[in-house]
Amino acid sequence: MLFLCVSCCRRNLIAEPRDVIFKEMREELIAQEEKPSTIRKIIVGIIIGLVIIGVIVAGIAVQIFQKPSSSPYVDVKYETVGWYYTYPLSDNQSCLVLNLTITNKGYTDGIVIYPDYPLSLNGFGLNISNVVYPPISGVLISNSSVWLGYTDISATLPSITILNNGNVTGTIIFEFPKQQYNQPFTLLCYIITVKSETNVRTSVG
Repeated sequence: MLFLCVSCCRRNLIAEPRDVIFKEMREELIAQEEKPSTIRKIIVGIIIGLVIIGVIVAGIAVQIFQKPSSSPYVDVKYETVGWYYTYPLSDNQSCLVLNLTITNKGYTDGIVIYPDYPLSLNGFGLNISNVVYPPISGVLISNSSVWLGYTDISATLPSITILNNGNVTGTIIFEFPKQQYNQPFTLLCYIITVKSETNVRTSVG
């Protein structure tokens, strides 16, 4: 009976270290299995961070490329005052009166306006059916009886220098054969600065 008890005690003494070893082995295996999972989490976090940075950089780049150009230009807006026939009608001429607002957008030296000059001399032109007609001077039509309906000669656009951010408003008159009366047209401008040529943008006001 004593022998059996001793044997049981020996088995217990032998079993305990073995269980401890197995337990340590299991804990080590579990720790090794957890290490790759932690590394994966770190890698995923880095990838997400890079994606966020890429989105932010792309947004900044889009804003930069969409930023309006700061290049100087001349803004010319025009409205049709009216189409008029000459008197007497046998003169075979008609005219178009436009009201212009010209603004200097960034030319620090100023721009020069010559409303009585043709396009070839740094002035204005009216393109009707691919023929460019020059403006006429307000002095030439000072006798209001020449034009049927238009008499406000005082509103004529002056010859003037416009400094940066300045603007001027006035009318300009084009004369052409009466066959071109009320036809589609394009206003042409050649405006210079005090020192050089300008960038002109025309639009219907």
